[in-house]
Amino acid sequence: MTKVRMTKRTLTLLAVGVTGILSVALLASAACSPFAAPPTPTPTKTPKPTFTPTFTATPTPKATATPTWTLVPSPTPRPPTKVPTATLKPTLPPPPPPTATPTPAATATPSLPYRVAYGRSEQNCGITDVRGTVWDASDNKKNGVVIWLSDESGNYKGFSYGPNGATGEDSAVGDGMYRITIAPGLKPGKWFVVVVKSKTDLTELSPRYRFETDAVCDGNGRQQWVVDFKANY
Repeated sequence: MTKVRMTKRTLTLLAVGVTGILSVALLASAACSPFAAPPTPTPTKTPKPTFTPTFTATPTPKATATPTWTLVPSPTPRPPTKVPTATLKPTLPPPPPPTATPTPAATATPSLPYRVAYGRSEQNCGITDVRGTVWDASDNKKNGVVIWLSDESGNYKGFSYGPNGATGEDSAVGDGMYRITIAPGLKPGKWFVVVVKSKTDLTELSPRYRFETDAVCDGNGRQQWVVDFKANY
């Protein structure tokens, strides 16, 4: 035998169905009976008045005055004040005492009117002599100057003088030039030449120029000397 499982929902549906069937049967029975009472009119429900809600006017809020904002300028930032940093000064040694500027010595005026300007030796196996040129302070040839030649003893008298160069024992050789012959051929010795006032006044007007001659004639001989004098002023 099969068991029917009735649920609560199934029972409910069955009850509703039975109730419906009974209701229909009763209505049919009443309709068929002549003594049946007239049907009671179903009261019509009067709809409840619909209440229109009354809206209460909401008071308009008063306009609040908008505050006027005044822009206050921001203070200009000041640059930061620099705090001076103390600079440590190096300790320097005391300065040296000032060096005295040497005063240039005044150029002394030469005490003699002439000076030796040039001197050299040459070989000449045929003659021993001394010659040269006298110049003034402006480098012009100067005539009329007396040249004295002597040995170291000062007893040898050889002169060259004259307005046009050498005169005396030698002939003139040109403006400002002099020549004094010591000896023909080779004659060794120690000599000097100097400018003097005259042939009779041997006051020396220049330093003495000392030189030496020899009897060597191999290319290194010293028989002919060239000595120039120049006026200082």
